[in-house]
Amino acid sequence: LPQPDGPNPMAEGAARRRASFPSFDAALENFASKPPLNELHRDALRCYVMGGFAQLGDGSVTLRCRPLTEAAVFQGAFDSGAWAASASLDLPIAVVAGRDESFGPVSFAGPLVHHLPRATLVERRHLGHFGPLENPTTMAADVAAWIESTSS
Repeated sequence: LPQPDGPNPMAEGAARRRASFPSFDAALENFASKPPLNELHRDALRCYVMGGFAQLGDGSVTLRCRPLTEAAVFQGAFDSGAWAASASLDLPIAVVAGRDESFGPVSFAGPLVHHLPRATLVERRHLGHFGPLENPTTMAADVAAWIESTSS
């Protein structure tokens, strides 16, 4: 499981995130050209931009969640108590892992499955960090099939 004493690339990346753009379209084009958001389905990316940014009076847009706030969430995740509490979950859980990346949740998917009493690892190595937003139709079908398989 993740450890609090070490680099936190998710927090570091969030802290550096650009917060403002001249317009919604400029924000959309920016994210569409850079990993990892460039892998999102175009509709999902548009929804992320339209919901994640607020328009200011001059027409420019700014993130609703400030970069330092997002970074603090990632940094505080280690001390939230969620990891310790998760071992007591007595229900079927699917932990979905995308392709191997240099950082991010895929690095602790395997250990998390071993930590949870009724978890199953589902690998979707053709997808990245934002798998459900990259291929929403396939992921929805996967979720429906998994629910059906665990309900029997």
